[in-house]
Amino acid sequence: QYRRAVELEPDRSDGYLALANVHELKGDHDRALQILEEAAPRFENDARFQLALGVKRRDMGRPGAREAIEKARALDPAGPEPYYHQGTIALAENRPAEALALLEKYVSMSGQNPENLAVARALIEALKKPKK
Repeated sequence: QYRRAVELEPDRSDGYLALANVHELKGDHDRALQILEEAAPRFENDARFQLALGVKRRDMGRPGAREAIEKARALDPAGPEPYYHQGTIALAENRPAEALALLEKYVSMSGQNPENLAVARALIEALKKPKK
């Protein structure tokens, strides 16, 4: 049904995001990313789409994750989720000060994902602990 939605309304990102999510849930991560990559040029100015693309790239270790997430944040600076994902990328790239600032910003914006919010709070606590 999501494939049909994409065919009927190819200029709406919701169908592509849902179709990619179906493949993700089935464990077909490559196909999920392929759907997002193929539709990416169409949704350059869609913050939700860019965030989903960036997160999928990050999760699969593919290039362009940081850029897509930064684009999502630039398109919707009031949206909290890009701050969380940028913070986790900064932490993975050994940039703890940047990670701390991004994660604190995410928490201050009351991020909407309860799991991400809990992880962000735990990471902030760990980053603030004095090193021995």
